[in-house]
Amino acid sequence: HFFTFTMTLYVLSVALTVSLMANCQAGQPPRFSWDTLPVFYHASNSSGPFTDEAINIMAKYPMVTIEKFQGTCNYARGTPDCDQEQVIIDTLKRVKTANANVSTIMYMNSVLDFPYYKMHATMQANKGYMLHTSSGAIFKKKGDHFDGDVFDWTVDGMVQLYTDTCINATKTGYVDGCFADRAVENISAGAVAHESDWNGAHLKALQQLSAAIAPGPFVANHAYSEPGLSAAMVESCFATADGFSEYQASLNTGKITQCHCGGDTHLKCTEADPKFNSTIAMFLIGAQPGAYFGCGAWSYEGTNVSDFNLWLDVYDRPLGEPLANATIANDVYTRHFASGTWAEWNITSGVGQVYWASN
Repeated sequence: HFFTFTMTLYVLSVALTVSLMANCQAGQPPRFSWDTLPVFYHASNSSGPFTDEAINIMAKYPMVTIEKFQGTCNYARGTPDCDQEQVIIDTLKRVKTANANVSTIMYMNSVLDFPYYKMHATMQANKGYMLHTSSGAIFKKKGDHFDGDVFDWTVDGMVQLYTDTCINATKTGYVDGCFADRAVENISAGAVAHESDWNGAHLKALQQLSAAIAPGPFVANHAYSEPGLSAAMVESCFATADGFSEYQASLNTGKITQCHCGGDTHLKCTEADPKFNSTIAMFLIGAQPGAYFGCGAWSYEGTNVSDFNLWLDVYDRPLGEPLANATIANDVYTRHFASGTWAEWNITSGVGQVYWASN
């Protein structure tokens, strides 16, 4: 009986994966070039729609993710009527219209059920889709500004709801992939009745979704070494030995890898900040095809292009293909590029610098 049960689960799992892949419109992976610093943009405008000028600048990036704060009807004060999914899709539609070659990505959280996403209405109507404690109460997990309900990845209906939300976005033709926040976050032992089942089901469902939307990117936050995921973000990509190790681990598993800094207070996205320069130097020391650098806040407010940290001067500097892998001597990595640009970075101190070739 155990064998029959196990085989049945396996067949159902394969069937779900095949079904997902058959019904998904193929997305577009981000283009990559060594001509200049390979970059991506991940942000939102919580004060309303981006201006056309801002969208046109955003469309210069090979990869754009719109974060969960887009528009005025969002976060703790929002309801499912906000339909944050559609707000993000509408914004990415404008980016795609400006440049069809941009790989566009919709933000989703893989743990918290945000009340202003349309998904939340279905979650409310199906309380069994929510994770519960051992005593039967709805389990809550801390978010940025509130304690939120948690998706129960052991429930088939919930898995289908989440995957359909991402896949249906890709079917519009304006979204190429999805971003899964908290992708490797687990539930602590004892918090719920089946935390080990939840932890395994969480990763497995994300792996199936990544395969389903391929070759569109599925960006799993912090998923550096986990297999079966096409892309990962190194959030708060610090110019430290640990930060470099995470960045390299992700690239070495063949993932599209986003090195993101500036989403917190550890540096400012300007060459006047030595930490910013050091982070770019570290990025270039380890860069491979599929590596992308980004700097900025998760959300902005304003109407002027200057309000959104859209494009930095350093993004236009000449780079060129690397002449070789980085070399190291006395803890200092060095790497040279075809344009004459070169970078050095001290793995012990974290200090580095890029010496840009003239245009």
